[in-house]
Amino acid sequence: MPAYGILVTGLLSVVALAAPETCEGAQHEQNGLVPKGETVQPEQMAGIREFSDRCLKNDRIANARVRGMGKIAEGMPHPLLETTVEDRFGAKIAYVDIDPCAGTVYMYISANRDEPAAKGHSIDDAITADAAWQAAQPVLAYYGLSYAREEFRFQMGDSEPEGNDLYGAYWYIEYDYTYNGLPCRYNTFRVKLSAYSGTILTVHNAPIIVPKEPQQKISKTKAIEQAKAWLEERLYLKGKQPTVDETAPDRIEEVIARPNRSYVVDGEAPEMKLTEEAFYCWEVPFEFIEDGNTFRRSVWVNIETGQVIGCWRYDK
Repeated sequence: MPAYGILVTGLLSVVALAAPETCEGAQHEQNGLVPKGETVQPEQMAGIREFSDRCLKNDRIANARVRGMGKIAEGMPHPLLETTVEDRFGAKIAYVDIDPCAGTVYMYISANRDEPAAKGHSIDDAITADAAWQAAQPVLAYYGLSYAREEFRFQMGDSEPEGNDLYGAYWYIEYDYTYNGLPCRYNTFRVKLSAYSGTILTVHNAPIIVPKEPQQKISKTKAIEQAKAWLEERLYLKGKQPTVDETAPDRIEEVIARPNRSYVVDGEAPEMKLTEEAFYCWEVPFEFIEDGNTFRRSVWVNIETGQVIGCWRYDK
């Protein structure tokens, strides 16, 4: 499909969500493992069907089961459920991540993301940006989000860029959550729609976890020291010249982040615990070289304790 689209960029602040308390439906999530074949609780199924009825125009989720043993995806603290979706073309498979306590769907992925009917149709047959925006409204309403279009990144893309038709083409709508005016890393809303029919293909909503207010703040200079020491200890980065620019503290941004173990190999840094908490952090940019390519990433340093809690794996 030829390159085409529009891009509207912005940050949208919304009411933050507190971390969910443990409930009976979440007890199986200890250590991030999902027991294979576990029965989907009736309240989970009710939540899945509510999402289906409100958000999926021509599809209806008929049933669900746990997909199988596996690690829970980063940013998605609950197990993926494999569901059967009935639409006007018959049955297909989709995957759903639902909060077992609140019954809210955080992720929906259709396994049939490229519509066969779109083959042979040119870009001129794509639904308009206005039509795509209207088709996404039920999803935005489900999460209680603003309808202001200028708040979102909004563009057309293609999962089959070598093709010359609408097969694999989609409209993509996204925005990033903020809290107290600060970006919440990995807390993002995304919806992808077929550029041929407007069918919802994927939904991802990682809501804000309210961070604890810090009692003190370390300096940016101290954050740089902590980041350098942490990078020097990483086995993955050995020989890759990880470098922090100490002369540019103005590039260090205050953000809200959740722990991850990016660039940490198995057995390293046992003090880095993956918890469902968020922290105010200094985001310290660094660079490293791998296979002749320079990558620009960032280290998150807890603004109160000085401990590194993870990395932002996007270019700064």
